[in-house]
Amino acid sequence: MEPTSNKKTLNDIKQVISKISRDGSYFILIQIILGLILMILFALAYYLFFAGDVSAIVSNFITIDVYSFVAGIALMFFSASLGFKVLAFFIIIFSLLYFAINILLFSLIFRISRSFKQLEEEEKTLIQASKIQKWFVVYVSLSSLAFFLPSFGWIVAIMIANAVLNVSFYNFNVILSRYGLKPTALKNSAYHILAGSFITIVFSLLLFIDIFYIPGIIVGYIFYYFAFSNMKNHILFIAPVMRDTPPPPSIPAPSVPPPRPVIGSNGKIEVAKIPSPPASEFDENSE
Repeated sequence: MEPTSNKKTLNDIKQVISKISRDGSYFILIQIILGLILMILFALAYYLFFAGDVSAIVSNFITIDVYSFVAGIALMFFSASLGFKVLAFFIIIFSLLYFAINILLFSLIFRISRSFKQLEEEEKTLIQASKIQKWFVVYVSLSSLAFFLPSFGWIVAIMIANAVLNVSFYNFNVILSRYGLKPTALKNSAYHILAGSFITIVFSLLLFIDIFYIPGIIVGYIFYYFAFSNMKNHILFIAPVMRDTPPPPSIPAPSVPPPRPVIGSNGKIEVAKIPSPPASEFDENSE
């Protein structure tokens, strides 16, 4: 009964990871949509109203730290009094939504990390699960820290965070290839995270020379969406208990047949004598 109970618990943990991954992919999709809406709103504000003022607002909104974000909101309220109240209102609303979804996404990734820790506690063969948990925590910690790092500190934190995210999905790919299935390149979460983080890091570097950051985030999040969407399905294929169960030991056939009872000449039942092995076989065994 114990292996059945263990398998059920393992399946429960995998179901939890699958559900959180699915929710994470939905939140990333919302991030992509909100980012596209913000780009359109910023473009309208730039071309319809004061280019100089809007440029200053945009430069605050493309940064992720709290100080610049609050400054961008303040500038938007000030600019709303200059003529584009409706547009400013939508920009503020969608910016706050984008900020809130970002925090919820970090919360989901932290929950996934805890589930991977439980996965290894339940099945000791999944030694990579604890590595996934640790690197997910590093990603969430650095991404959260970026909110409070002024100037270019948040850029460095974001670049490192997206780099370490690759380590988590690499270990997930190792578990998958050993105990589940080997996905193709188009379905491999590790490749999607690698592509998304590369784009995000490149656009983060370009921020040092004042290049628009939101398009890079959107393209990077598209790859992240596919990564978490694939994870929600692939996690269910992992079956280490069945894979690592050793085969039943084989019982070798006896070299000589067991003695059989026979009827002797006097009518009594006797046990037949076992014939002695050949000399060559005896000598080999005695060595």
